[in-house]
Amino acid sequence: FRKDILSIEEDINKLNKIVDPSVQINKVDIKELKNTLYKTYDLILEKINEVTDEKNKKDFILNNISQGFIILDNHLNIISINKYALNLFKLEENKILFKNILYLEFGNLIEKELLNFDNDNKSFIIRNNNHYYEFEASKIKFKNRNVIALLIIDISKDKQAETMKRDFFANASHELKSPLTSIIGYQELIKSNLITKKEDLKNATQATLNEALRMKNIVLDMLSLSKLEQNVDSGKEKINIKDVVLEVLNNLNPQIRAKKIKISTDLKDFYIILNKDDAYKLVNNLVSNAINYNKIGGEIYIKLDNSLIIKDTGIGISEEDLPHIFERFYCVDKARTKNNSGTGLGLAIVKHICLNNKFKINVTSKLNEGTTFEINFK
Repeated sequence: FRKDILSIEEDINKLNKIVDPSVQINKVDIKELKNTLYKTYDLILEKINEVTDEKNKKDFILNNISQGFIILDNHLNIISINKYALNLFKLEENKILFKNILYLEFGNLIEKELLNFDNDNKSFIIRNNNHYYEFEASKIKFKNRNVIALLIIDISKDKQAETMKRDFFANASHELKSPLTSIIGYQELIKSNLITKKEDLKNATQATLNEALRMKNIVLDMLSLSKLEQNVDSGKEKINIKDVVLEVLNNLNPQIRAKKIKISTDLKDFYIILNKDDAYKLVNNLVSNAINYNKIGGEIYIKLDNSLIIKDTGIGISEEDLPHIFERFYCVDKARTKNNSGTGLGLAIVKHICLNNKFKINVTSKLNEGTTFEINFK
């Protein structure tokens, strides 16, 4: 029993040296024993809290960055992963921690890149299901061991914007090339004296002028669209949309009469703060579409109160084409639209005006029956 007491006393002294080295316990004292144990408990609790605080700080930082972050050991096992990465791979932390990277979606592609990781840093891009991810891998020290830190950035939107930009320039070049080819063709015929009759010369000159005007309209619409995409807030004023609708109908009256289209309106005064040019383009593009894609002797109904409704009895839009009509230069049916005077940018302009001013736009259509556009201003 005495031996056990002495052993306890030695252990207490060892604990006491950790907790309070200035106090030496020479004999077993229950009170001192209790105090030492309490101090030991407090010290352990303090150290646990310090470790917990450090972990919480680390987790807070890692979970609030807008990129994925993973730490891998030398065997490519996951020893730390933040929330962004968990959401990216649709995983739960307790189901992936300490497992190999192969358990991740497209983990085999990541492993392939990391196995050829000779330098301290490496960048690579992986495409998966139309998504693009940029990886920045670095060899670092973590808790006194060599690990790989993996930063993951979703660059899908950048790639999509890149593709859209490339497609835009390709389409723009094509759209400008068509009228330019016609202009050059007619002028070469005139220059070579292949067109000599007065009436033929008049027709060729008119055709050249029409194509030149088409080129001008395409360029102007491209400039308008570029300005709208920058969302420059300029020149807004209080305007009555009813006045804009009446102005558009008056300006488009020759086209309306040429196709013998019947116009029905139900217009109320509706005032809104908006750039006047944008208001005109918004209404003009929608009404122009209703005319261009309507049938001879067709009808257009326009209603204005808190929203603007433009309904036509034209060729309509298929379900397949409907999601794409606001894309630049998108053509629903080339066979039906090649003779129309549109630039292919009208609805893209409408979309960006609505986006910039937080208007809601809704489209319903039935093939060979007609289309309805509704702009909700509130």
